[in-house]
Amino acid sequence: MANPKLFIPMLQQLEGGWSNHPADRGGATMCGITYKTFCGWRSRKKQPQPSIDELRNITQEEWADIFIDLYWKKWKADLIHNQSIANILVDFAWGSGPVTAIRYIQKHVLSVPADGICGPVTLAAINQFPNQQLLFDMIKDTRLFFIDQLVEKNTSQKVFLKGWRNRINSFKFEPTITIVKP
Repeated sequence: MANPKLFIPMLQQLEGGWSNHPADRGGATMCGITYKTFCGWRSRKKQPQPSIDELRNITQEEWADIFIDLYWKKWKADLIHNQSIANILVDFAWGSGPVTAIRYIQKHVLSVPADGICGPVTLAAINQFPNQQLLFDMIKDTRLFFIDQLVEKNTSQKVFLKGWRNRINSFKFEPTITIVKP
């Protein structure tokens, strides 16, 4: 089963730190957490609305809580058998929103009802796919197509295209190794 602790270091390396690019639809962002997401998270935790400076100084613990609760758990990634597949799916949710990512993969890769919820049918389609390497490659290709379509619809996003492509292409498939104790 996939484990978020195995993905967090890679994700943090991909994200870097503070960003507030004028063309970024997410606005002010720290290590991939947008200000809007941070405000929503704090509101759900019954905490006061944070300042931009609080986002800029988000703790590692709060960052990990947001990542796991709002992105990892939306894919039910703990139940995905292959870590590489869990990572690339969760990264799609991280970059494009969980409902968008889940619905897009359901429709364009898994051919299951595209409801934006990772339930038993979606999980079975992922875990029982006969060739996990092929599934991974299909997800990667679909993500590349998705960003190309996004840029085609909104040319202001072209400034990010090379970085997005590099990010997606940095994901590599590794078969899950099962250790059998004698």
